[in-house]
Amino acid sequence: MSNCPAGACSNPSAATERQLWNGGGATCNESVRLDGELRAALARNELQVYFQPQFRADTLVINGFEALLRWPHPHHGTIPPATFIPIAEQSGFIVDLGMWVLERACEHAAPLHPRPRLAVNLSP
Repeated sequence: MSNCPAGACSNPSAATERQLWNGGGATCNESVRLDGELRAALARNELQVYFQPQFRADTLVINGFEALLRWPHPHHGTIPPATFIPIAEQSGFIVDLGMWVLERACEHAAPLHPRPRLAVNLSP
């Protein structure tokens, strides 16, 4: 999960909570908690994929879509990807998230004709 220097893991203060939900860094305890909540959200199918259109620069015609993962947290509102993606990368859960987004994007695109180009961001 998280590599914390000795004594660095502490209960989050109200200011730290605000920073976290606004896309700031997470403390060690917050990272562990969010990792568990993110895994549970995926298991409960609470995550969402949004499709952002991509345009040809010369014609301004839509030529594809980018699949974007969003996490509407039931108690904290939408948690920014800048908050939860680094936590998922650190814990190794990013592989499961990436596969889930890829599967959802393909499910949405499969019935469309012609099939659109899709872009999905993947982490190493």
